[in-house]
Amino acid sequence: MEGRRTEEQEYEEGKRKEEFEKRKRKEEFEEQKRKDEMEFELQKIRLGAEGRFSNSVTNQNVNYTQIKPKLEIRHLMQKFNSDENDLSLYLIIFERLAKQAEKLENTWVTHLLGLLSYDVAQLIAREPEEIANDYNEVKKILLKRYKLTPEKYRQKFFMHNKNLGSTWKNFSYELKSFFNEWVNGVKADSFEKLRDLIITDQIKRKVSQKVKDHFIDDWSKLNSPDDLVEKLDDYDTLRSTFRSKQPSKEGHYDKRNSFKDDSAVTTNEKRKLYGVTHNERGEPKCFNCSNFGHIARNCSLPKSVLTSRECNETGHKAINCVAKETIHSSDESLSLRRVGENSEESISFLKKVKINNCDNVQALIDTGNSCCLLKISVAQKLKLKFERAVNKIYGFGNQKMPALTSIGRIKADIEVDNVKAKNIIIYAVPDDAQSFDLIIGRTWLDLSHIAYTKMGKRVHIEYREDELFRNFPIDEKVNRVCLKRFS
Repeated sequence: MEGRRTEEQEYEEGKRKEEFEKRKRKEEFEEQKRKDEMEFELQKIRLGAEGRFSNSVTNQNVNYTQIKPKLEIRHLMQKFNSDENDLSLYLIIFERLAKQAEKLENTWVTHLLGLLSYDVAQLIAREPEEIANDYNEVKKILLKRYKLTPEKYRQKFFMHNKNLGSTWKNFSYELKSFFNEWVNGVKADSFEKLRDLIITDQIKRKVSQKVKDHFIDDWSKLNSPDDLVEKLDDYDTLRSTFRSKQPSKEGHYDKRNSFKDDSAVTTNEKRKLYGVTHNERGEPKCFNCSNFGHIARNCSLPKSVLTSRECNETGHKAINCVAKETIHSSDESLSLRRVGENSEESISFLKKVKINNCDNVQALIDTGNSCCLLKISVAQKLKLKFERAVNKIYGFGNQKMPALTSIGRIKADIEVDNVKAKNIIIYAVPDDAQSFDLIIGRTWLDLSHIAYTKMGKRVHIEYREDELFRNFPIDEKVNRVCLKRFS
């Protein structure tokens, strides 16, 4: 019995082991199957992610190519303002943006018209269709409309100044642009032509203003030194042939040539207007002892003492005496009262002026003032930044007692009659020091590119290169007594 029981136990135990092994193999198979399925799913996910990424990149490239041509230049540039923008630089910026936005060149005119004023757009619309759709032709029309000829670019190149707050890099870029437009305008596309252009310009600088006036119609077109010197030599030959042998009358005043730039004023003309200042050897004249070889500041003789007949004080003359002016209002300076005595005279010297392109300011043109003066209230109204500068400002002939003291100093752009000068030093003074908002003195009037004269009862101001009023007759008679007094 015991043996049979033992066999049964062994059988059952073997059967259990077999079932256990079978179950274990099944579990291992299922585990392996599950791992394979997981690996398969991971591979599917990985492949799907790679596919989505490649599609994303493709879509981005497609979208990029679709979006880029839709860039609108009118959203990238402000409309052209002739008072604030330089047309040549504006067109250069427009051309660069048009290329970056991949605009077809035959559509540039369409985009440009949206940036111009209505009257300029009308000017282009009046042209034939083949010209109105050609950007290069439209560019020529615009440059002609704003008088930006090669000669004007030449003037800009030589006279352009660095703007306050601008970088030297921008200044260099502006000069390069003006030079390129000048050279391209005269078609100096080779070294020889560029050399001739520069030599011709150098010769022109040495020519007197009278000769320039003679060739005024063709002056800007003479870009060859051979052609220029041939005309100049012919002019000198004919002039020497037809020159009158009669000497000019003493005291004759040439009205046509009364207004000249510094380079054209000869020694004889200076002597006519201001008396003898140098002898034949070029030695200066002393106005204290009237001898040559030194100036009054270095004169060894005691200086003559000025005495006023009004107050018997020394240091000034009666004409500049403050005592006789006490009957007038104390709120006005001497120079302003002088002008104010005659209403017509004061009006003739009044101008509407722009300071930093701001609102018009009432200004007095004062050729006897050595600086520009601005009321402090006007400076604050225009929000002009000024630095503290206490300067004593003296009246004419009185160097002992200052007429007033400045509060601060300003650097600003001043524009009179569309003639502009930049970075002019202006002194801020108390409001009760002068009647006018601004007094414009010689720091602005004596600039090399500014010309002014009085014709009739009005003062006319223009760019010197424009030579607008050289042909106008000047009816003013010169007071030689006054000139002698100031010399």
